[in-house]
Amino acid sequence: MKFISSKSHNLMPIGKQRGASLMVALFLLVILSMLAARLINVISDSSRSVAVEVYGTRALMAAQSGADLALVKLFPLNNGFGAGCAAVPANDNGEFAENAGLLRCSATIQCQQQALPDAVGSVLYTITVTGFCAGGSGEEAIRAERVIELEARGVNL
Repeated sequence: MKFISSKSHNLMPIGKQRGASLMVALFLLVILSMLAARLINVISDSSRSVAVEVYGTRALMAAQSGADLALVKLFPLNNGFGAGCAAVPANDNGEFAENAGLLRCSATIQCQQQALPDAVGSVLYTITVTGFCAGGSGEEAIRAERVIELEARGVNL
């Protein structure tokens, strides 16, 4: 059996190897810090996009609520035919004040009516409702707006 002595190999002395692990640790620290910063940005962007989606949905609900209000005013249940577009409120800001789900939301309603020439007493209503919701302040403010347009036909008997 033959033993090989350490002198026969070209091994670097221990004194010359000092500091290499410090450089590797510093490199890993910088890389991991950059990855952590990027991950924080991704999470922040993700949470902001969820907030924008929520405010967009709330704005759509405000617009749909405004459209429902306009239809109820145009076609009241106690009478088959209302007073036309004059009965529809121009904006619905006060209606959502007590509704926690639509807090800081508003709906602006525009109504146009046009007599239909093909039928006696028929009126075509075009209702455009803009729902708007806002939240936050400064750079973090989120504003969302959704527009709904619908047409309804009424017959004045």
